[in-house]
Amino acid sequence: MTARVLIIDDQGVYRRLFAHHVSTGFDSPSIAEYDPVALGKLPSDFSGSAYDAVLLGDAPGEVD
Repeated sequence: MTARVLIIDDQGVYRRLFAHHVSTGFDSPSIAEYDPVALGKLPSDFSGSAYDAVLLGDAPGEVD
């Protein structure tokens, strides 16, 4: 089974660091990165159900 992980953080260096750590813990994980500053807020109906885990930065973008 492939782990599906979404990483949300406004700093690319941290998204890549988290992705690296996830990739060392799972065989061929599917990792998606989301930059809330560049892409804006997630839609209000976003549930994260397509992912096994969602890693959320402590203050993604300018909104906690």
